[in-house]
Amino acid sequence: MAAYALTIFIGAFLLFQVQPLMGKHILPWFGGGPGVWTTCMLFFQVLLLGGYAYAHFTSRWLKPRTQAVVHLVLLLTALALLPITPGDAWKPHGDGNPTLQILVLLAASLGLPYFVLSATGPLIQHWFSRANPGVSPYRLYALSNVGSLLALVSYPFYFETRFTRIAQATLWGWGLLAYVLCCGLCAVRLWKVEGKVQDAETGSTQDTSRPAAPAPAPSAFTRLLWLLLPACASILLLATTNKLCQDVACGSLSRLPSSPPSPAGAGRSSTAATGPSGNRWRFIAAGCSSAAWCATANSTVSSPIRASSPGST
Repeated sequence: MAAYALTIFIGAFLLFQVQPLMGKHILPWFGGGPGVWTTCMLFFQVLLLGGYAYAHFTSRWLKPRTQAVVHLVLLLTALALLPITPGDAWKPHGDGNPTLQILVLLAASLGLPYFVLSATGPLIQHWFSRANPGVSPYRLYALSNVGSLLALVSYPFYFETRFTRIAQATLWGWGLLAYVLCCGLCAVRLWKVEGKVQDAETGSTQDTSRPAAPAPAPSAFTRLLWLLLPACASILLLATTNKLCQDVACGSLSRLPSSPPSPAGAGRSSTAATGPSGNRWRFIAAGCSSAAWCATANSTVSSPIRASSPGST
């Protein structure tokens, strides 16, 4: 249980810690406008959905041992792509579509590590269910939410104020290494359990009992709700962060003088945060919105994949 819990906690923490880290890193490159963060959120949410789909379909179509090998190969490849900080060659040069440039930059710098981290919740819960039949994995699901919220809260109050961006990315890389080691322990555990199951099936007689009746399929309305509820949460998140980025100045701000503002700047002085910490408070607000989305979207999308019977593939 400890290995599964640690893997899910570290994975969730890294998944949501890297979002403000990368957003802050590239924000000045593209002018500091609200569209930069909105584009980053588009990238993060698409890959998050892709990670869920990867966990679902590999659990459904691949044997557990094959799934473990595939995931470990992806993890090792993600480690080889470190560090995640983009080089100066990725800075825009005044031409081209900035939205496309941001998406390509994030995909090249962070794509695979973020993808494998996004599959952690449903995938590790599925492995836990295979290794511990009859034991509920929902405590691990709750732990993933704790790790996500802790990452969003700790970044503006601790990591952003104490470490440079390069140091933050380096610490994140070491965290990814710790995650890969913990995930490897879970894969070894799954490998051993599946070996015992196969040995038991080989030495046992064929079961002639009638199989249990399958559960009724969810209705079309239920499936539609599964899609619409997370979509509403994502729309609200993007609308809220876009509004905050428009009303609160983005990027690092110089400390404003103590003299009264000029009439031309009076309308903006109440909405622009003063001092070097202004950018930090923008991320606090965005982090709170992200936490709300995380709780809503995860509750409707990332529920644990039901483990199949030991004899199934």
